Amino acid sequence: MAHPTPPLRVLLVDDNEDDTLLIREAFRAAKRANEVWTARDGLEAIAFLTRAGEHADKPRPDVVLLDLNMPRLNGFGVLEALRDQPDLAGLPIVMMSTSDHKDEVDQALALGAREYLQKPIGFDRLCEMAAAILDRWGCPDG
Repeated sequence: MAHPTPPLRVLLVDDNEDDTLLIREAFRAAKRANEVWTARDGLEAIAFLTRAGEHADKPRPDVVLLDLNMPRLNGFGVLEALRDQPDLAGLPIVMMSTSDHKDEVDQALALGAREYLQKPIGFDRLCEMAAAILDRWGCPDG
């Protein structure tokens, strides 16, 4: 008997409420089970990922969607902070930004992002992205 695939756990880190709502809706429209948590800036993302403070009981996400430009700590800062966390080293991170400057794309990838998506992303493209993420990282190990 086949066991059901557990839902993919996604941490969405973005300070833009409209983008957050659209991305959450794209994951809702996907045909695979998923759970999406949000953080509004890089410091909140690090607290979530390291299970600090109020995030102590939060599950580890299977993938992180990380905006580049945020208050308090940007996406590069998050990537740099995660380099020092061995238990988070293999966590897939998809960087999102309105910038398509090659140096920023290269920096994100050099710091450990697996992919780089340019915003704005239309809803149809967001649905395709959500489906691709669910297909790629939807079978966590354990």
